[in-house]
Amino acid sequence: MNMVIAHIKGSFKITGRGVVVFIEHGEEGLPSGIKLISVNTNRTWLVKSRVLCDHAIGQHKIFPNETMDYAQMRFASEEKRLASIHKIKREESLGIYQYMITPVDHDEKPEEGEILNIEMKTTTNKE
Repeated sequence: MNMVIAHIKGSFKITGRGVVVFIEHGEEGLPSGIKLISVNTNRTWLVKSRVLCDHAIGQHKIFPNETMDYAQMRFASEEKRLASIHKIKREESLGIYQYMITPVDHDEKPEEGEILNIEMKTTTNKE
């Protein structure tokens, strides 16, 4: 297993669904089931899915190894909808993506600024 560092840029709980996190990382996607382990608390979460916003379909950076979940968003004006799309594109250009995660043996969410190890599975080619 390889450990890769990620930074939490924000998080919030959705009752009955799990935790949505804004994670900054440099990987080509985070597949479902990948472990996220806090450097500070050693708490663990599992990636459930990447969260994509329905109003920004076609604008998101897509990684083929990810399971996707869609969030339905409503806006008071077209200007606010376009500003949200711009924000999503800007964040993704910086390597910040939204994920739904599930806590393992606890019910906490990672805190803003927290550093997580991403437990990436490595594959070896055997001939």
